[in-house]
Amino acid sequence: MEEIDTKPATTRERVFIVEGALEEATADVIVVTAQPGLENGFGWFDYVKEHAGPEFEEALKKYKHCGVGSSRLLPSFEYKNFKAIAFLVMPPNFRMDATSVEAQRIRAFCKNTVDIAAEEEYSSIIFPSSLNNDGIDWVAPVLMRSFKEWARESPYIENFTEIRILCTSHEDYEHYVNAANRMTSTKRRYKANDEYDDDMAVEEPVAPTSKSRRRGEPLVPIPHEDIEHMKSNGMFLVLSAKLEPTILNLKDQDGKKRQYRMTNRSRDGRKLYFRCSRCDTLAKKCENAVRARLIICNGEVMGDEFPTHHADCEPWTDEQLLVQQIDRSSRKTVKEGLLQPFEAYQDALTRISSVVANDSNAIELPKFPEWNQVRHQYFRIKKRADREGEEEEEIPERMIDETAEIGYEDE
Repeated sequence: MEEIDTKPATTRERVFIVEGALEEATADVIVVTAQPGLENGFGWFDYVKEHAGPEFEEALKKYKHCGVGSSRLLPSFEYKNFKAIAFLVMPPNFRMDATSVEAQRIRAFCKNTVDIAAEEEYSSIIFPSSLNNDGIDWVAPVLMRSFKEWARESPYIENFTEIRILCTSHEDYEHYVNAANRMTSTKRRYKANDEYDDDMAVEEPVAPTSKSRRRGEPLVPIPHEDIEHMKSNGMFLVLSAKLEPTILNLKDQDGKKRQYRMTNRSRDGRKLYFRCSRCDTLAKKCENAVRARLIICNGEVMGDEFPTHHADCEPWTDEQLLVQQIDRSSRKTVKEGLLQPFEAYQDALTRISSVVANDSNAIELPKFPEWNQVRHQYFRIKKRADREGEEEEEIPERMIDETAEIGYEDE
């Protein structure tokens, strides 16, 4: 099996064009493209479904509601050449009346699929050379560019070893090699636009991942226009247990409240990765558990707006969320030196009573923790704030631990 190093297609030599047979291929993850409903698909969909066995076919039925652009990661079951199978829902044909917009959309779908595999700590993935019923001549440059962009944008790039495009015919193989060569010949075409500047992609340092980022190193701020766009769509970032605005509370398709915590972001701060906090906790107790994920790009949800949650994941009540955020905002006033610990606690009691009294939904007055239950936690925050200037690096992060907060259920 011959491999051609597609260095023009990525700045870090992680993408490979391969001509060969699917029967001989191995990797952590294989991607199959499916039609909405997941009963039929494209390319090697039927072959993979047959070799993965009836358990895979049964697992697909749980996700038949997924729309175009959605991706999910499933076990490979009986297909032993791979550890997992990622399905990506694609339209039967692309919209050729809006070529640039359609290409951008397809690139986002493919990058999201690689991200999902990387989040599960897989390091190699195989994509088919064709994504649906349309010809390879349009798909090849779109797919090559999507992986080039992923290598430049994703915080997971350093943990990923290989993205392979498997071409089962020599004609497809030549299309992809030509697409890679064209990307080299047009290297300086977009010099005026940083987003497509290949020289900048080479020189720009790699974004630190969640595992490699040094403690205390600041993250890139989320652009103001993205935050405003999120607000206009009813998405507000609220305080986490570490008193940073990295928590997203959203309603699911049944109107129930779900809480997602930000797990990572792209180097430019425009792509945000979230996981359901309670799904995450439940997933630590068993293998292959469902964890609801959201990806927000440029202030909008990418892919499935209502991801599937763990079967035991309980939604949040309005009372729990109210107590949580008032408690955290009061702690933040202590951290910023605006109030003393007991003053902040008294302010929290006043605000929670005021909110409940003015709430048109007439929620019940939540039980707020007694002062003797949270006293040590409030003073610990003050102590840390007082020492922040000269000893911040020596103070362990567990001093503000999510499990230390009282007054609401939290994982």
